[in-house]
Amino acid sequence: MIFCRHVPLLGTLALAATLPTLSGCGDESAPAPPPSAPSVAAWTVSLQDMETERRWTGRLAPLRTLTVQAPREGRVEQLLVDEGDQVERGTPLLRLATPDLRARLEVLRERRDQLAAELARWEGLAAQGAAGPGEVAAARLRLMDARESLVEAEALDRSQEIRAPAPGSVHGVRVSVGSTVERGELLLELDDDSAWGVTIVVAAWEAPRAADLGALSARDSEGVELEVEGVSLAAGVHDGFLQAEIRLRNTAWPPRGVDVIHRETRAALLVPWTAVAGERDAQWVGVLVPSDGTEFYTVERREVVLGQAWPEGVEVQSGLDEGERVLRYEPRSHPEGRQVRISTGPDQARETP
Repeated sequence: MIFCRHVPLLGTLALAATLPTLSGCGDESAPAPPPSAPSVAAWTVSLQDMETERRWTGRLAPLRTLTVQAPREGRVEQLLVDEGDQVERGTPLLRLATPDLRARLEVLRERRDQLAAELARWEGLAAQGAAGPGEVAAARLRLMDARESLVEAEALDRSQEIRAPAPGSVHGVRVSVGSTVERGELLLELDDDSAWGVTIVVAAWEAPRAADLGALSARDSEGVELEVEGVSLAAGVHDGFLQAEIRLRNTAWPPRGVDVIHRETRAALLVPWTAVAGERDAQWVGVLVPSDGTEFYTVERREVVLGQAWPEGVEVQSGLDEGERVLRYEPRSHPEGRQVRISTGPDQARETP
């Protein structure tokens, strides 16, 4: 009989597994395994000339309404306009009559005639030698005084005819023929046709655009181009908003809708939409930082401030410099600190396999 010596199998396997480990002990020069560096598409951040356009819609109307008031007390003798009439500057609107003034005019005219007859008599007597030059001079002086008083009264009477202070449209007529009015009382209102435009409400941060006269244009609802003449800004009804009065030329009655357009071309630092990630009030991009002497780039998370949006991309106002490279930012696939390679193909919004 042959007897075999049994060796524990478990111990033999453990020894075999230990040998490779022991053979490498203390060998610090052994190379580490290469890192996993996927290829990614990258975009070079650059300045691009982009056209911006902002539109506000309003209604064309007179920007200024004038009030016509009674210069003195009196009675409306004639009303020469109706509601909605278009008038020119200087057009008679109504005429007031003041009974005391009319009575004074009659007295002054009678006195003028009497003094003129008296002067003629003194001049006749002086021609006959029956009166001296002093009596004639005194009569002439009295006549001159009476004529001056009459001229003043007639001028006052003519001022009772109230004329339009500007071209425009009559509305808000408050009186009728026979009405008695006091000094300063409102008679009617006049929309000033010399100051037509659009009143719009703009956010305070848009005020520089609304006031940029050189970049503004306007077009009415019928497609007619209107010339922007001036802009005035005033405090709005709500905080953070302003009221802008935009004066326009080559306008015509009646009021109608108008688009006010701000258009300019400016340089903007753009990145693709897919390069931006966000969380709550913060936005960031993945910047590719080159590793010196290698083909690898390290992903760096960079917070940015965004501006105007276009189909071509979104403007970065701060956080990036021209010439830097970004990738489509996916925190799970390319976390901060990961090394990647840049694909050599055209810029695309995807990774290169």
